[in-house]
Amino acid sequence: MKIEEIKDYQSFIEIESDWKTLINISEDSTIFQTWEWNLNWWQVYEVEQKSRRPLDIIILVAYDQNTVVGIAPLCFEKIPLSPVRQLIFLGGWQTDYCNFIIAPGYHSIVVKAFIERIKNTIGIWDLVGLKQLHSSFQTTKLMQNMAFLQRTTISTHLELPSTTSELEKIVSRTMMQNLKSYRRSLQKKYDIQLIVADSKSFIQDIESFFYLHQRRWEMKGQSGALGLVEKLFHKKVGINFLNKGYIKLFSMKANEQYIAAKCCYVYKGVMTSYLSGFEPSFGKFRLGSILNYECINYAIEAGYNFYDFGIGNEQYKMLWHPKVSAVYGWEYARQNLFSQLILSRYGQISKMITETHDTNNNVQSY
Repeated sequence: MKIEEIKDYQSFIEIESDWKTLINISEDSTIFQTWEWNLNWWQVYEVEQKSRRPLDIIILVAYDQNTVVGIAPLCFEKIPLSPVRQLIFLGGWQTDYCNFIIAPGYHSIVVKAFIERIKNTIGIWDLVGLKQLHSSFQTTKLMQNMAFLQRTTISTHLELPSTTSELEKIVSRTMMQNLKSYRRSLQKKYDIQLIVADSKSFIQDIESFFYLHQRRWEMKGQSGALGLVEKLFHKKVGINFLNKGYIKLFSMKANEQYIAAKCCYVYKGVMTSYLSGFEPSFGKFRLGSILNYECINYAIEAGYNFYDFGIGNEQYKMLWHPKVSAVYGWEYARQNLFSQLILSRYGQISKMITETHDTNNNVQSY
């Protein structure tokens, strides 16, 4: 087993073929480990954040002879207003689920090699903050025996039936009646259209999605999860994903006016709900509930296996009686007083950031 480090953009580009080959056979990778997600994130944030939150790429690549059998997509970030350098996953604060990408049959040896490399020889850092590790990942299960993982939040998902009519067997009768009632009330007053963005409508649809997301948070007197940099990233990765069928951007129109939108990602039979927004003046119609219902029906009809509500324990998710999973994080500091003090202090800040991320990633009204 040989471990190499990628530290520059050109080498990142050159590993594209091996990355895509590996993720295609990986058993527990998500949309957030794809080449497109990580490359676009790096391209946007490395340029835009350089002055206020410098990033340095450090991707670990595991080889069995000449074959790539593992990739750890990592980078260093400098914590704002401090000299602290933290090792995080690429995708950082935009990624719901982080993970190593590992070939079947290699998890035990590769995870062990990555952990040892991180602890001992990866370079100069003060903290390790590898988060958003889903409990179902083989990586997570192995790391629990090799490193101290802390439960940081939960994730919920719905195992989808084969037909939409079977959905009524999963959720309560009252909930289904309410959902249908909300939809009828809206349709009585407006001409309603549900649109899934294509190559012709994508730019207009995503701009409307950004607007509706912002409108939702303005009503709460908050800024929301999408600043200028985040919008640039989601537009770039969305365009890349569109032709591959990895993104489903849903828009709801009432008399041709955009009133609600939801961005979902699709990968290996899983539709993941990522962000949404709606026009506050239509709030009485429970647009979030209606749109979620429509997206789940779409996923069933498309033959997907799971609908992932994402991270967080919002009450509306529990109404669907989903399966609940833990999400873990690994925080580690070098064994010296300075690093341990930083970990103790930054752990409190990190907890607040995680809680904010959970809230911002679930922008809906129910």
